[in-house]
Amino acid sequence: MASRPEGIPAATNFILVRTEREPPKDGEVLVRNFFMPVDPYMRGRMNEGQSYVPPFELGKPLDGGAVGNVAGQLAKLRRCRVVGSAGSAEKVRFLREECGFDGAFNYKPVRCPNS
Repeated sequence: MASRPEGIPAATNFILVRTEREPPKDGEVLVRNFFMPVDPYMRGRMNEGQSYVPPFELGKPLDGGAVGNVAGQLAKLRRCRVVGSAGSAEKVRFLREECGFDGAFNYKPVRCPNS
């Protein structure tokens, strides 16, 4: 992150950097991301100030809450049964059709019986 956004984040708030990494050690995996989603909670981390998570540091890479689809795909490679949760019908479809999950549900329409 190059600068803190005012309002909606723009491309000028970020810089793209290529870095060299050490080869993965035994039991580690090296992942190359082509895209990084910006989840709503991440917008709050772009501001300075106290929050339930620390703010992003200027000049440092962003880290981010969208690891579920990767974890699920890795689990499928190990022959696990994988069920995911997502916040829209489109994301549920993505988990089932693109990521190969055994099942997925939209957590937004799910209601607890005692709530």
